Amino acid sequence: MLVSGGARSGKYAEAMDIYNKLQKHFDKVASDTALWDDFSQKNILHRFAISSAVEHAVPRGYRFQNGNIDPILQFEDFKAAYLNGDLDPNYEMLTAFESRGLTGMVDSSSANLTWMRETQANFHPDHLVIENLATRYMQAVHSDVPYQHPVWPAQRDYTTIPAAGGECGPRAWFGRFARWAYGLPSWGHQQPGHAAMATWTPSGWVELLGRPWEYSYWEGRGGLDFFLETQARAFRPEFQKVLRGQWVAKALGEEPVNPMWAPQSPSTYGQGDLWSALMLYLKKITVADSGAAPVRQLNKSVVPTRIEGLISAWSKKRPTPAISTDEHGTITIPAAAFSSKTGSISVMPSADSEDGQQILHGGGDWDVANHAVNYTVSVDEAGVYYLVANFSTWHQNLDFVMTTNASSEEIKIPVFESHGHWTETQPVEVQLIKGENVLSMSRYTALGMALKEFFLFKSKPVVPTVDPSDMPVPSPPPTPVSDYIIQPNRSSCEKDGLTELTAEQCRIACEYFGYKNTGSRARPNAWPGCFALAAGPWKGNCNFNTDTSGDGSDVTQLAVCLRDGTIVI
Repeated sequence: MLVSGGARSGKYAEAMDIYNKLQKHFDKVASDTALWDDFSQKNILHRFAISSAVEHAVPRGYRFQNGNIDPILQFEDFKAAYLNGDLDPNYEMLTAFESRGLTGMVDSSSANLTWMRETQANFHPDHLVIENLATRYMQAVHSDVPYQHPVWPAQRDYTTIPAAGGECGPRAWFGRFARWAYGLPSWGHQQPGHAAMATWTPSGWVELLGRPWEYSYWEGRGGLDFFLETQARAFRPEFQKVLRGQWVAKALGEEPVNPMWAPQSPSTYGQGDLWSALMLYLKKITVADSGAAPVRQLNKSVVPTRIEGLISAWSKKRPTPAISTDEHGTITIPAAAFSSKTGSISVMPSADSEDGQQILHGGGDWDVANHAVNYTVSVDEAGVYYLVANFSTWHQNLDFVMTTNASSEEIKIPVFESHGHWTETQPVEVQLIKGENVLSMSRYTALGMALKEFFLFKSKPVVPTVDPSDMPVPSPPPTPVSDYIIQPNRSSCEKDGLTELTAEQCRIACEYFGYKNTGSRARPNAWPGCFALAAGPWKGNCNFNTDTSGDGSDVTQLAVCLRDGTIVI
């Protein structure tokens, strides 16, 4: 316990009580270095138990629910996930000190952690095989937590952060949570006006989602002090001296060094008595003299993991699946069996199959033809079929539309928030012609959706109904791009009786007319609203003017409007 950093608030009696209760849940394996926080992969549960005891000596609470975390149940849940092969292979070599980045940081329910392991494998298996261990799993923050003020659904927990979106706080929470789910520690911390995170790797701790260590702090400790300790601990003989010196300082009742020390805060220096100060500088000298810490090598896993299996299978080429028809006339279209695609659509192996594949549709826009995936299906007779899609997403209010070579009319495929589980849509009627049919599927909305397969049934199937709260909120149809107009007479929309665009409509119109959208800003010399630059050094740009009193004196700009009579929704 002492070597792992000591019990929280010095509560060793409480820590020993927890440790005694945990001993029956693991088999301790003899190790020559066990007292010095060994790396032995076969002893991970012992070290995890120590970290649980010292961290929960002071009760730890949840983020999204009331009450304190039960350290025994938390240990049992992580143990079960470990023995089931659900954690990252690197979990086995965490020290007790490093494991505190799990036992003392995890503030989610076990059910949320299980959800993450199950659904990320469905929705984004590519996040599970990222070579850079520091960003493995937490890459979901960048791809699937929209940067916006959060809009929370009725259920508010870690599982709904991708649907809610968020600014720095929820994004940092979700990044830490993603790492915890697979047994990888984090040091969740704050920075001035910002929330960020750091995470463990075999080559050291890494800052993510924020500024460097000197700006970080957490629970009264600065980032530089924490990072220095993580570095010094890599050099065991020297760090044993540090520990002994720190114990002397504590036995003497010395004033400790200010753990918030940082160059930008000079007042944090010059604090701490002799032994405390000496041990701080021994850590600094150790790191300065020893160079980079050795990278710890992962040996063969004691408990094989599904992550290892997926990483091994990821680089192996899987055959392109074929469209098939069964004896009942049901046509199965694997999502990866497309004849062509455009836009951000990627093919990847399915985590739940040795040879299966799926696609990730990264999102669409107004130009749906540039975000389409097309399938060619041949039938012997014309007729009505019923299409069902098997999909997975973490997001809400998405869309999915289809056209065919038999009709350009859009068919809405009723996708919904599946909470990351593979789920089937309600059937929609599709008219197929005799011979070759091209089914073109696309989207207007952004954010990802995984697709595994489509089915075309000859008779309408019964598909379980959806919870109404998961269905998309009805939205008005997009404005037809033919309703946008550039005013050639350098007048304003208002003066010509036309309707000004919203910022989002401006973005679409700019792209439609071939201009470069450069965003929103206040331009006192332009007309309010959307305008394109037809001449001058910025020719070809298109802006949205947030200055409602803009006078239009810039003769290089042309107003972009909605035609007369068009209603802005």
